[in-house]
Amino acid sequence: NTGENMLENINKAREEWGGTLNVIDSWLAKRQKLVVLYCQLAGTSPAQQKKRELPSQKEMTIFCQTLLEYASTGHFGIYEQIILKCKLDGKENLKIAQELYSRITTTTDTALNFNDKYSENATDAT
Repeated sequence: NTGENMLENINKAREEWGGTLNVIDSWLAKRQKLVVLYCQLAGTSPAQQKKRELPSQKEMTIFCQTLLEYASTGHFGIYEQIILKCKLDGKENLKIAQELYSRITTTTDTALNFNDKYSENATDAT
């Protein structure tokens, strides 16, 4: 099950990185909440698969809010900590962190676009 694999990966990350910084602990908790909400929206349980109905607007709004909280924590909280650490560790590490920034930006942009399309406040462009 994909949802179970995602949750297992979160637990592994928590074991490796948990307790390092409060911002990382908070980010991992948001990620777990996001995965649980995603699984609920995707209808991964047998009972949900039988229903085959679309998520409610309220469920989508909660998912979008959680997605944006997770993405912004990663972009503005975790990445900033990485940059600070890499500045202390030398130019090579800083270069790696700067390359990572483009990936983080892509992920953040994807989350923002998803939110714009599916959140409660999005206009219906279709």
